[in-house]
Amino acid sequence: MGDLVDAIDAVLAASGGLTAAQVAGILRERGWPGLTKSRVNSALYGNATLFRRTADSPPIWHSRQQVAAESADGRALGEEERGLLAYYDIDRLHSIQHIANLKSIAKHGILSRNRIAALQLRTVDISDPDVQRGRSEWLYGGRPLHDYVPLFFRALTPMQYVVCIKQGRRDEVAVLEIDVEVFAVPGVIFTDGNARASETRVFGDLNALAELDWEALNTPDAWSREYKLRKSAEILVPDTVPPGLITRVCFTHAGVIPSGLKLACERDESVFP
Repeated sequence: MGDLVDAIDAVLAASGGLTAAQVAGILRERGWPGLTKSRVNSALYGNATLFRRTADSPPIWHSRQQVAAESADGRALGEEERGLLAYYDIDRLHSIQHIANLKSIAKHGILSRNRIAALQLRTVDISDPDVQRGRSEWLYGGRPLHDYVPLFFRALTPMQYVVCIKQGRRDEVAVLEIDVEVFAVPGVIFTDGNARASETRVFGDLNALAELDWEALNTPDAWSREYKLRKSAEILVPDTVPPGLITRVCFTHAGVIPSGLKLACERDESVFP
């Protein structure tokens, strides 16, 4: 079924939206003999959280990438916003995850701690329990910090150094690269440092990127307290980062890539300490 889902997604991405019958017709011409509208519908409805359908009868389906590029209210990043991101060389964001969580992430997206708990998902947590207890007490935008998915502006974060070097778990983790379209999701905010720190400020306007310490963010080895604080600047996404916004999953050369993972994977040592 996974290969069929990918084939359907490719057809939808190239078309801008089709019915299940139209998709089936195109795929039959591309080497899927006997493929029926019912089988396409089964694949689409079985992955309904990844694809979007209209209220038409029959519905028009849209690709995973189209869904990822749209927020809940249909907004996408504007030219000025893209210009601001390009000025600060922000062409992707980063998330550090244990390899064991990737199959769940491919299905559900990257979830906040509170969303994981609500869905009763079993995951491997690589974060510091004491740090998380502290974060549980903070509110941002009127919501608990654990309602947000934290992302980073750069790889080689202080958290990576702790997990990969101090704990010796370098080959157990993956660095996920996230499309900057996540900034279009309603309620996204960002900070100029670790979200748990009392001196950290929070922003909702991309013009405030000028307030971040880009020297610290662009420094690979940020060991002093001030550098670690500023290099840990976070993008906080409410609830979920959809799977379609995950553009690449990076592993070490010794890391084990899970079989059947429906995410783009690559071995890249440059994003690991």
